[in-house]
Amino acid sequence: MLDRAPVTQVRIDTPAVQRTIGASTFVRMNDHRWAIDFGMIGQFGRTQRRGLLARMKFARARNREFTGLLLREGATTRRG
Repeated sequence: MLDRAPVTQVRIDTPAVQRTIGASTFVRMNDHRWAIDFGMIGQFGRTQRRGLLARMKFARARNREFTGLLLREGATTRRG
């Protein structure tokens, strides 16, 4: 475990360029900033046989799910 906090104390703080790419989310908790990157999850397993575009779509979908869950459970966002 690297860090922990209740979801209501987590703030999504993803820079604009990373939001454009869409494969990672930056969160701030306990005065630390963490990057949660889904870009590599498409590199292994069955999605590995697909092309780069398919792997990025897979990573973006996982990132949207993660961010949506954080927001639904009470995390706040710094940027719109």
